[in-house]
Amino acid sequence: MTKKRIHLIGVGGVGMAGLAVLLKSRGYEVSGCDVKGSPRTRWLEAQGIRVSIGHSPEHVQDVDEVIYTPAVSKDNPELLACCSGLRRPRLRCRGEVLAEIASAGDCIAVCGSHGKTTTATWIARLLKALGEDVSWCIGGETGAFPVAGVGRGPLVVEADESDGTLALYKVRTLVVNKCEYDHPDHFKSEADYLACYETAKRQAAEVIDAEGLGGFGGLEGLEGLAPHNRKNARAAVEVALRRGHARAAIAAALPAIVAELPDRRFQKIAEGVYTDYAHHPSELVCAIGMARQVCRGTLRVLFQPHRYSRTKALVGDFAASFAEADEVVLCPTYAAFEQPIEGGDVADLYRVCRELFNTEAQGHRGVFLARSCEEAWEHAHNSMKPGDVTLLLGAGDIIRL
Repeated sequence: MTKKRIHLIGVGGVGMAGLAVLLKSRGYEVSGCDVKGSPRTRWLEAQGIRVSIGHSPEHVQDVDEVIYTPAVSKDNPELLACCSGLRRPRLRCRGEVLAEIASAGDCIAVCGSHGKTTTATWIARLLKALGEDVSWCIGGETGAFPVAGVGRGPLVVEADESDGTLALYKVRTLVVNKCEYDHPDHFKSEADYLACYETAKRQAAEVIDAEGLGGFGGLEGLEGLAPHNRKNARAAVEVALRRGHARAAIAAALPAIVAELPDRRFQKIAEGVYTDYAHHPSELVCAIGMARQVCRGTLRVLFQPHRYSRTKALVGDFAASFAEADEVVLCPTYAAFEQPIEGGDVADLYRVCRELFNTEAQGHRGVFLARSCEEAWEHAHNSMKPGDVTLLLGAGDIIRL
């Protein structure tokens, strides 16, 4: 019998790469493409997945199914090819496919506005350390722990709510981290956003509310963790306890697990320079708070807003999140798949920041508007003094700095 052939557009993306590995482990013939090669596409090739560089209609000529994400533009040549011609492969979005896989067996899915990647990573690594042969598909990498792995035991996934596909999950265990309104491009109100979570919770056999968990109960030796990461660690412990693991074994394994955060989670990349994936006001507050703890001089924040819709919807909260910074340099908005919208430009955020911080009470702190991420970095580099900390924040291409 011929294997089902599946092609992923944008396979080098952190979420798509993990899905590609899961699909291959289930016996499918998997291929993918991306705009350019990367360490992740080379890693996929090492897993036996054929990766093409660039987009072309030829990539989807002989496949049965094509998987895409909302980040793929509507004029993508492969998407257009799927909608024309006599033989049209089935088109599915990534979130739908991952939800289907997760709902088919023993799965621990982690959702919430914040901390999904860290919590899911720590759950997978903790269960593995406790002897479970886990599989995982997570939107981040941690040192030698890649975005996906295949075992014979439970599956740990990071369940994304951004496109509403969280509502398709029907899993054994659903871990719910803190939920705050986000993704206004898809959810028109906070009520719509929270309703998506409620649907997933109703469909789960077991729900772990990470915000409602108490102390560690004898596993307290984690004083070095920031408060939000203590919650992430506590959720991982709860999953292990409910799966029947002994408290003593968890206590022995946990310190090594939480000693390492996923990449771009307050990651030190040079002396005095840290990067964090934070792109929601609450995440900015956490990252800036962590930077303040290690800063002995000026705390300089370079922030690239992610999407016009989010910037517009949360502009006041974004401005307020910089309260603990000494200097803020705002970079042009990373659009992702969006077109500019009135009120959602970085210039709008700059105006609100100036209004908020140019007061006697706020000490007239420095707020600057850069023409590019590179210009922002040049300013930071030239301004750095011993003891200063420069913090790069955002989920866009600011990482390339």
